[in-house]
Amino acid sequence: MEIGNKVYLNNIDQIDENSHIKVRVLKIWNFVRNNKVCSIEMIIMDEEGTQYQARVFNQNFSRFRHLLKEDESYIVIKPNMAAVTNGFSYTGHKQTLTLDWKSILKNCDDFSGPVNGFMLVDFNSIIEQTCPKDTFFDVIGHIVSFRPLETSNPVPSKHYIKVTLSNLDSVHLKVTIFGSQAYQISEYLKNNPTVNFVVIVMQFLKLNIWNGLGEAKSHFEVTKLFINSDIYEINEFKNKLKCHDNFGITEKSITTLQSYSSSYTDDFNGNFPLKTICEITEPIKAGDSDALFPMQLNVLKNRKFGFVVDITEYNVNNYNNIYTVLRVTEDMSIVCELESKIELMSNQSVSLNQVALESDDVVQPVQKDVISQTDESFTPSTVDKSTATSPCKISGDLKRNLQEIYDVDSGYDLSSTKAKRKSTAEETPLLIPKIEK
Repeated sequence: MEIGNKVYLNNIDQIDENSHIKVRVLKIWNFVRNNKVCSIEMIIMDEEGTQYQARVFNQNFSRFRHLLKEDESYIVIKPNMAAVTNGFSYTGHKQTLTLDWKSILKNCDDFSGPVNGFMLVDFNSIIEQTCPKDTFFDVIGHIVSFRPLETSNPVPSKHYIKVTLSNLDSVHLKVTIFGSQAYQISEYLKNNPTVNFVVIVMQFLKLNIWNGLGEAKSHFEVTKLFINSDIYEINEFKNKLKCHDNFGITEKSITTLQSYSSSYTDDFNGNFPLKTICEITEPIKAGDSDALFPMQLNVLKNRKFGFVVDITEYNVNNYNNIYTVLRVTEDMSIVCELESKIELMSNQSVSLNQVALESDDVVQPVQKDVISQTDESFTPSTVDKSTATSPCKISGDLKRNLQEIYDVDSGYDLSSTKAKRKSTAEETPLLIPKIEK
């Protein structure tokens, strides 16, 4: 078959039915939505080293799925082009190459371009956030420290390991690796404890900003990981490392740091106050109509959950009971343990309140909703308004409960930035009761 003239990806607009492109598949993965594979996604590279995003939609799987393999080269004839619409381009281009019903794919035995197509960036450009922000980049370095594999999340793809890489200039970069690559590097470090220097190349990383500094993180199953592999880039890095500023290889140079969390259970047994939902929210009356709530909420009936929530100063100052949920679990062992703690706290509270009076002459005031009555006239007593079960009291109780959790600035009179509060006597004028005869 006549394949016509060769065109490169930089001139993809010039391709026609009488031309072809030679490409190498650097990475291939499935795009899944609702447990269904919607497309085969690829990052391809031509002989000039230009990288492009490519895909095959599910209606054309039967034509191309059995042919496409990672690290293989192909001749592509009559590809289709489509615009990138999600804002993030894997390769920085605004178009993707699509294999459709009229496209032709053939194996290529004479691809003359790069093998891996690494596009390594300087660590400082990542830390200072001058590296590409809307596309992938690659890094190389040796591991100087790591934290153990974090598996607290029930979703395996969200398990991660944090490593710190150093380049030849001793600049350190923090990298977070998720999913299967996290397990891959964790297993390597565990099975090779005597290896002095572990040099890795991570391909197709994304920028992550934490506390104002740039870091790197893997992207689902797209990222490729090379650990002490016998490739030119790693071998060259090792050779430079050995002779760089009297570097020796007699001592192990990797530090194991403490894990952030030893187990998923620890997230619910942390050193923070334990409250029931009624203590940090205002009661809501039952609705007269089921239409007030989505029907999907019925799946929560007769189930118990434990939540770790973030209560901010805004919640306290504004009596706001909309919180950020940090963790949620239905694990009955955790829920039962939390319930037992609440029951213990309740019993201790009752015991503390049952204190014997020092003298029979001391009379404890009874707090209640007091209403002064004169014939048919009802007037709430001013003195007892502060203890009445009114909406004001509910809001006050809510704020006090939140203040126990969040340490807010209660010293208004001592603050140089806040206006001094008036005393109760200044705020509320005393009323002189009228005595009826």
